[in-house]
Amino acid sequence: MHKPGLTVIEAVAYLSGMTKKRNRVLEVVRKQKLFVPIANACGVTRQAVHDWHEGDEWRVPAQYVRKVAEITGLPPEVIRPDIFA
Repeated sequence: MHKPGLTVIEAVAYLSGMTKKRNRVLEVVRKQKLFVPIANACGVTRQAVHDWHEGDEWRVPAQYVRKVAEITGLPPEVIRPDIFA
């Protein structure tokens, strides 16, 4: 069983301290080593999760945002503000 992600307070504190040039969601995923748990939850390969890059951003496909939110502890509006904000 996967350990729950960051609490909302931890996520906000962590994200607020990061530079704007780096993708914040990707940094949380990297820090917590969540590529495999996310891949398993979404039914895709780890490589597919790594391939969610668009330019300098890591963009989770809309159909997986809720699962990624559950695993990372980040709200959907942080993961895909273009859809949920």
